[in-house]
Amino acid sequence: MPSLKSVSQETVIKEEFDSVDVSVVREIKPPEETSNNNFLPIAEDILPTKGIFYNGKKLYGRTLKVIELKKLSNVSEKDAVKTVNDIMSKVITGVDWNDIKVADKQALIFWVRCNTFRDPRFTITYKCNLPSGTDDYTGEDIICATDNKMSFSIEDLDYNYIDESKLNKDGSITMVLPFSGDEIIWEYPTNKEVELIEENYKKIKQMAKIEKKDDPDYALVSYSCIIKSINGNKNMNVLQKYNYICNELSSADYMYIENIMEDEYTCGVKPNVKSICKECGGTVEVPVMFSEHFFNPAFTK
Repeated sequence: MPSLKSVSQETVIKEEFDSVDVSVVREIKPPEETSNNNFLPIAEDILPTKGIFYNGKKLYGRTLKVIELKKLSNVSEKDAVKTVNDIMSKVITGVDWNDIKVADKQALIFWVRCNTFRDPRFTITYKCNLPSGTDDYTGEDIICATDNKMSFSIEDLDYNYIDESKLNKDGSITMVLPFSGDEIIWEYPTNKEVELIEENYKKIKQMAKIEKKDDPDYALVSYSCIIKSINGNKNMNVLQKYNYICNELSSADYMYIENIMEDEYTCGVKPNVKSICKECGGTVEVPVMFSEHFFNPAFTK
């Protein structure tokens, strides 16, 4: 079994890497349920986590204001995350947006979008990508490629709900690695923790540049941030956990983590909506999240 003491202390700097106490869920006083403030209660069944991390606090949401809609419609890829978080922190209340689990983030964005554009005459366009025949000369599939319009509602979404039976009492998850026997405890990250992943990545990248080493791997830094303890050690900072993953974790155990995360712990809303192509009649999985017309739908009379 790899020893945590063998993690090189030379690469551990005195600077405290960013972390956040996820045991504290900051409550935003929910609005009174009146027609004046336009906030509506959000049903827990549209949350992939079922709301179990919010200590019984209720989430509320409202539709987008015009100025918010314009910002989301015109946002650049560079500013997308910040703009979405800034606006969603005003649109969703009851729990501080920073404390919302990322697994619920897309579902809440869908909720806001679908409630802002309830009328089915608001549509997005997509091109059918299904095969409609075979080319007699090349033998290759001929793609239908028909332009379609579709509307969707919150009821059209598919969810990967959290499996509560796999959680510890505090909401964390214990994973025993099959090849080393190491025990890793991790948690589903919050919006704030995802921001800290970016900050920690920049710090480690800066250190690597000084030490003339390769840039860090973003996915591995992400794992380092959601891991809360390794073999009972809760005092490791992000850099120490990153060094453990890179230098001590076996490739076999790493691939086990990759697969088990995908197979057993996926939690979130699926970003595709099913639609029937008007030409070929096939069922198309349309990627609607942040598509061109997601926040800028056409109005069809």
